[in-house]
Amino acid sequence: KFTLWEMCWSYSIWLEAFAIFPQLNMLYKLKDVENITSHYVVCLGAYRGFYILHWIYYFSIGEKVRLVSVVAGIVQTILYIDFLYYYVKSFKEGKKSVTLPLQSVSELFKLVYV
Repeated sequence: KFTLWEMCWSYSIWLEAFAIFPQLNMLYKLKDVENITSHYVVCLGAYRGFYILHWIYYFSIGEKVRLVSVVAGIVQTILYIDFLYYYVKSFKEGKKSVTLPLQSVSELFKLVYV
């Protein structure tokens, strides 16, 4: 049963999952990302990570978890993973900014799907 409310909720979940895409694309074009921006993106990624832990907990206690919410969350987390890798790498190297090697997020998708 799909109500208007259900469709609006699903749309908002997918919108949240893909809303970071333009910002990540711009960051990849800049290549050198300032600290404040990189910390912001990492906090968004951490939020998603904790949200996934929330789903795991809910599922473990027998509560229902909506598939749309889980799939959209996984998609959004995948979008963050590459950026998080370069964030940690830059932090370990003691750099003041995050350096991204690709020109855009679409190049990342080309590498994954080719």
